[in-house]
Amino acid sequence: MWDAVSQTFVSFSEPLAGKVLWMHQDERGLVSIGIGNLVDPVELAVALPERGAPYYDKYDPAPPVTEAQIGAYWERGKHDPVLMGNWRASEAVTRLRINEDSLTVLVGRQIAEYEDHMSGQVAEFANFPNWPADAQLGLLSMAWAMGPAFASGGRWPKFRAACANEDWFGAAANCHMVNDWLVKRNAVNRGLFRNAAWSAAPPPSEPAILFLPVGAVRPTIQRGQTDTGDDTLVSDLQAWLSFLGYPVEQTGSFDDATHDAVVAFQRDEGFTADGTVDELTWAALGFMVPSM
Repeated sequence: MWDAVSQTFVSFSEPLAGKVLWMHQDERGLVSIGIGNLVDPVELAVALPERGAPYYDKYDPAPPVTEAQIGAYWERGKHDPVLMGNWRASEAVTRLRINEDSLTVLVGRQIAEYEDHMSGQVAEFANFPNWPADAQLGLLSMAWAMGPAFASGGRWPKFRAACANEDWFGAAANCHMVNDWLVKRNAVNRGLFRNAAWSAAPPPSEPAILFLPVGAVRPTIQRGQTDTGDDTLVSDLQAWLSFLGYPVEQTGSFDDATHDAVVAFQRDEGFTADGTVDELTWAALGFMVPSM
């Protein structure tokens, strides 16, 4: 994968999955750590130090943490129903932590394994190393939510076919994951594949460039607003809507025509079609990663 993808995956994922440096139960009752790194069953938790993410005791960081300690804290966190989906409550239950550097190493290894699995096991993903960076990030984001085997065994045929043809608009149209808690990730994944279409459009851009501005914050805008000074949000919106097939004149003024184009886009996306460009609409357009 391109460096821009591997080096930004943690910061890309944190707004979507959170970042918790101790073991905790997620909404499914499974034990996770980091940015949704599954450590369930307990053997995965015990193996974490071997994968570059050693634990330390927050009250006594000097001595090495033993496998028995890891197992004991895992069991305690796993079987308390009060802790399900409550990472804050889990903070007091387990003394064990991993640090930021360890998380970066752990995530880097995991997405590299995902890349190897998907490009080697799914024929339609074989050219993954040469895809535009945004398309790579979009596929890895889907794998992070569902596991790297999500498209194996004939599943996701329309999405796989679009990827094989490097039809990034088709990939955007067929990347929807059915879970209420994945609404924002779905939106940003569609935006990523649309960015890939932009990257591949003649004249094609350098594929190693990641168009998604990770960490960008774009304020809500609506009818009546205009570009001012270096602020080109409205012009950016108009240019992107036109590229996606909702043609509007690039005037820098959020006029009625722009409002109607936004409403049409939101309706097609299944969002609230009110013409206000909020973080979910920006994400689906390809402009940002929405916060949790």
